[in-house]
Amino acid sequence: MSQSKIQLKATRADHIEFKNNMQGPGQLKLGFKYSYNLRHAAPGVARGEVIITAEDKDAPDKLSITVKQSGIFALPPEMSREDAHLETFRILFPYASATLTATTSIAGVQGIIVPRIEIDETNDIGKNIQFLLNRFSEGDIAPMELVNLAHKMGVNGKNGK
Repeated sequence: MSQSKIQLKATRADHIEFKNNMQGPGQLKLGFKYSYNLRHAAPGVARGEVIITAEDKDAPDKLSITVKQSGIFALPPEMSREDAHLETFRILFPYASATLTATTSIAGVQGIIVPRIEIDETNDIGKNIQFLLNRFSEGDIAPMELVNLAHKMGVNGKNGK
């Protein structure tokens, strides 16, 4: 499905939590966590929410930032929920990433560049998400079971997996 058929109507940073307890220049060992949720509000309208967390793996109290970015999308009526989930994520993720980079740059910390993650049917995370979404859309699993299975399959947003 081509993302050109999806329209991003609005986006905003809903929440930014930033902890900077760095004492001068130092080496950071950054870890990233990601999550994404898409809620269908009405036929052809959905709200996506990306959450990205970056923190020092050895000392999260030294440096930690979480950005929650949302977007409102107009979706074509023929688009499946699975395609909508994947394509809206691809559209919204760069906005959340840019918000995180800009916030850290302005705060006097070297701008943190968020690694790009690609979710598609050719990598493990894409295959896992596609499998779970297919089962969910067919009514085979309940929403809470979907979350639990996603975590068991490694689709938990940690380090792009």
